[in-house]
Amino acid sequence: MTLHPQPSDRVALRVKLARPEVLPPITATLAIERQPELPYKPTLALRLSGLPSLLVLAGPAILGSMLPAGMRLEGTLLTIDLETLLTTHGQAELLGHLDRLRVNSESGRLVLEVDAKVD
Repeated sequence: MTLHPQPSDRVALRVKLARPEVLPPITATLAIERQPELPYKPTLALRLSGLPSLLVLAGPAILGSMLPAGMRLEGTLLTIDLETLLTTHGQAELLGHLDRLRVNSESGRLVLEVDAKVD
């Protein structure tokens, strides 16, 4: 999978599935729809667009099983639960240090704005 940050909070996505090998790479665009609201709702929401019609219908069933814990695809909305994702990687304590997190994109750059505290 490759990600290419674009202007206006969009990220171009290209995924090559390992199986079946005959399928061409899947390309789509992720648009940041909702920022995490820390500490109460540590979820980033991204809207998928540009998927082939068949994948829009079958995407949650096909892609949903391949997503890591903390990521969920409902229709064209991809949500990333930061608490679950960090816990899965043994980094749950990091979320307790964050007061604010914003994810934005510019051409060629993913920009993270973080307000954090250290006890």
